[in-house]
Parts: sequence; structure tokens; C-alpha cells
Amino acid sequence: MIPTPAVRRPWHPLSLLLVLALWLSTLGNLPWWRALWALTETHSPRTLLGLSGFAVMVFALTTSFLCLLVWPRWRKPAGLVLLVIAASNSYFMFTYGVVIDPTMMANTAQTDVREVRDLLSWSMLVVLGLGVVLPGWWWWRQPVQTLPALRLAGKQMGLAALAFLVTLVVVWASFQDLASTMRNHKSLRYMLNPFNTVYGGARLLVGQTQQARMPLQTLGEDAAMAAKDGASGPAPLIVLVVGETVRAANFGLSGYARNMTPQLQQLQASGELTYFSDVSSCGTNTQVSVPCMFSHLGREAFAKSNAPYENLLDVLQRAGMNVLWLDNQSGCKGVCDRIANA
Repeated sequence: MIPTPAVRRPWHPLSLLLVLALWLSTLGNLPWWRALWALTETHSPRTLLGLSGFAVMVFALTTSFLCLLVWPRWRKPAGLVLLVIAASNSYFMFTYGVVIDPTMMANTAQTDVREVRDLLSWSMLVVLGLGVVLPGWWWWRQPVQTLPALRLAGKQMGLAALAFLVTLVVVWASFQDLASTMRNHKSLRYMLNPFNTVYGGARLLVGQTQQARMPLQTLGEDAAMAAKDGASGPAPLIVLVVGETVRAANFGLSGYARNMTPQLQQLQASGELTYFSDVSSCGTNTQVSVPCMFSHLGREAFAKSNAPYENLLDVLQRAGMNVLWLDNQSGCKGVCDRIANA
């Protein structure tokens, strides 16, 4: 007789959610755990106890979140999306040392094919294979029990409430350590998957919606070209090159050991170039640094302001100059919206 193949026992829906929560709160958050572990100067018993509390809190909070989000009709695709978020976020946090905050979400939303192509690498494919393809294949193939809708809803909401209660208890029991850690290391808030993506995306959407409702604030309404002295001549041609992702510490003109800017240094030596060293950027990403660079606001005021303002290019155009923005990356982040651009 031919033996009948064993039939896998279907998972209870809540048990499967707990498996996904365990994956996301552990392997799906390796950068967060590494950053948290690096903060412990001495791994004393109290420190290890505190880390255990963090582990319980993250698992319980993730479980509560999944119970509210993942339901039978979209269980499989929702699980895959969460795996993609956790794996891709972890890769970029590990590789580039970034955090997933609202500005990073804005960069992601405004990227283009060229930027994405530049980011692709074999290491990224390996991470996505291990963090998405393999667990996603397992997640998609698991049989799940079919329960009455009301019964499942009651149990799932009950588990969500219980997990949230556990979260509150852990936070209360370790509030001093938790508050101190989050207050002194704010970047940890934006490293916890998938909450960083949910929070960043929501903040971005709300901020853009609010800004879209505000009228554009004009600047320099009386701007005009200064009268020329003497004979008329050709109009001045000004070329401003905005180069991004350049750290002063790694710039040849700034004293970097490697000769990364030989031609610029030759111009500096001949007196044809002036290097301003006492300059800082408003941010470490395009979404913040480029608009702030052309804004009349300082760094702190720009970070706090939600009102849309005109910028330097608008004022130059109003003064009578022909302004053209040429872009070779992912756009001007709103700076060139009202001038000619290509």
C-alpha cells in the first residue's frame, strides 16, 4: 500500500500571529537590538534584566499591533509587507547608519529609478532573500484554521488588549530606565520596526496635508536687479553647483588626507577659489538639507516651521533673472517647483 502523505495540522490564527510577532521583534529588529546593546557600558545583572524587559515590551507591543492590523482576508499579503519593511529597514540602518524617521520616509517617497538602481547590491539581495523570501515562503504556505468571524474577532481583540496591558506593566516597572534611554538616545525611537515606518509615514502624510492647506508665503516682493554702473555688457551668468552626500571630514579642501579634490585645490592655491569651512547643513538627507539651503530660515526655525515659503530661487526670478534648475538625481525637493527645471 502507498502511504498517505501526512497532512499538516492547521495553525490557529492567533498562534501564527505570535510567530510573526516573534520574528519581527527579534530578527526583524537586529539593528535596534545592536544599538541598544551597545549602550550598556557594563553588562551587569540589572542591565540584562532591563534588556529582558525591553524584549518583553517589544514582543507584546508588536503582538498588539498585529492583532489590530492582520486579519484573515489580507493575512498573507500583510505578513509579506511587514517582512519587506523589517528587512529593508534593517539593511539600510545596518549599511548606512540611518534611522527611519519622517524625513527618511519623504526621501523614500520621492526617490526615482536612478537612485534605487544605485542602492542595489548583492548584500541587499542576500538580506532580502534571508529576511523576506525564506520566511515569506514559509508564511504563505502555512494552513490556518477557519474560525467564525465574531469568535475570531473577539479572541484577536482580547489578545491585543492583553498584549497592550503587558506592555503597560513592563513600561511601568522599568519606566526609569526606559525614559532615560529614550531621552538620551532619541535615534532609538526611529529604529524599531515596523513602528518607525508607520509613525514616519503618518507624520509625513499629516505634515504634507497640513502644508498643502496653507497659503504660500511670499518673500522679497520688492526684489529687483541692481542698476549697472557704466557701459552695458552681457548679463552675468551664475552657476551654483549643489553637491550632496559630501562630508567636510572627507573633502580634500577641508584637509582630508587623501587628495580627493586636486583641481579645486589648484584653483584655491592660485587664488581663484575660496573655501568656506565654517558651514553646516540643516540635515543629513536631501529632503531636509536642500530646501533649508535655499530658505531664509535658520536651521532651528526651518525645523520647526510647517508653513510653505518661497525660497532664494523665487526671489531671484522675481528680480528679473532667468533661473534654471538642472537635476541629475531625485528632484529638487520643492525648491524648483515655481521655476524652469529639467
